Amino acid sequence: MKIEVLAVTPNPAQMIVWVARFSHRSHARASPEADATLFRHLVQKGHWSALEFNRWTAWVDIDTSDLSNVVRWLGEVWGWEITKHDGIHGVLISGNARTLLEGRHTVLGRVLLKKMADRPGWEWLLGKFYPMPLPLQGEEFGDIFLYVPELGDLPPRERAKHAAALFVFRDISRACANQLVRHRRCSFMQESLRYVDPGDDEFWITPRTVEETQTTPRFEYLAWSAGHCYRDLVERGVPKEDARYVLPLGTKTTLVVMASLRQWAHIIDLRTSPHAQWEIRERIGWVRDVLLERVPWFGEVIRQ
Repeated sequence: MKIEVLAVTPNPAQMIVWVARFSHRSHARASPEADATLFRHLVQKGHWSALEFNRWTAWVDIDTSDLSNVVRWLGEVWGWEITKHDGIHGVLISGNARTLLEGRHTVLGRVLLKKMADRPGWEWLLGKFYPMPLPLQGEEFGDIFLYVPELGDLPPRERAKHAAALFVFRDISRACANQLVRHRRCSFMQESLRYVDPGDDEFWITPRTVEETQTTPRFEYLAWSAGHCYRDLVERGVPKEDARYVLPLGTKTTLVVMASLRQWAHIIDLRTSPHAQWEIRERIGWVRDVLLERVPWFGEVIRQ
């Protein structure tokens, strides 16, 4: 079996820690030591949702039907993106660190894992937490991260399976976040109200229709009352994870989403429809505009 790693996300440890800190809104507490400790904790304690925020792409020369069946099974069960194209001998496979770890119970999975662990910054896949690229927080990420490997003449719709994009949706309502997390084959990290206080001033989003119907005072009074009740419960000893039950669906949150460009094309098709709810329509319109601007061939993937 021949395997060639074609592309990887650089500095995956930094990205994993950066994304994980959104859950507790803890970026201000980052330091080389704290980041290294958090990263080790995520890997060793099985908190693998953060391990999905990276990508790798490999070419695998497979000559037997048995291994081909294994590849299809890994794609269906573990979410690997797979392409068998007429112009390509073997198959192209893309995934993330979590798919590697969860697929290691197969021969192909173990070989891929070892191959990836040879890449700089990926040694931790085999439990080697040194040398660690420190300081972890020294790597700066923005609200948009693109992974677009060079895959030759692969058709855009197949290329989109192996490319990926990360978007940080800041200050969206929980109503909007609930709609986004319904999409499968995405990776999510959301600010947790188990640990994060929603804030004292206007922690909610007011829909335009409320303003248009002149019901803003009543709407904001009810939202403020919910926030006041929340803080009162916390002060009386109720855990945040229970006090949050009184907060409205319009409470602001931050959601990090990473998905293949094929999946983003599907989300764009559904969520920019005139029938989609206004908030998610606006946010996904932003995603569409960014991808059309930064990925020249993406226009051939989405429905026009």
